[in-house]
Amino acid sequence: MIKVNKKMCATCPFRKGSELEHVKDLLIHRVLVDKVSPICHSTGEAPIKKPAISTEELACRGARDYIIEILYRLKILPEATDAAWESKSKEEEEKFKSLKLEPKQICL
Repeated sequence: MIKVNKKMCATCPFRKGSELEHVKDLLIHRVLVDKVSPICHSTGEAPIKKPAISTEELACRGARDYIIEILYRLKILPEATDAAWESKSKEEEEKFKSLKLEPKQICL
């Protein structure tokens, strides 16, 4: 599982007033429709914004916060925190394992 950036980078599209705020809707689409967690544009070997804040690719903190807030409002998470996300993720993983299904057997 990819690590999540500890905080929003200075130009995070989810940061109010960011110079990249115009791509926020695209990232929301990727989160909700494509079911992916976008990579922070300020990380990795070829960051869009230079210099990179990390050479390791990290998931976008703003996108993760957005997902957590939605899950909290839907009452899937007890609170809007990374700890609640991790706990729920582990719980769901255990449920999945108990079904003894291979990922290829599941159609969404």
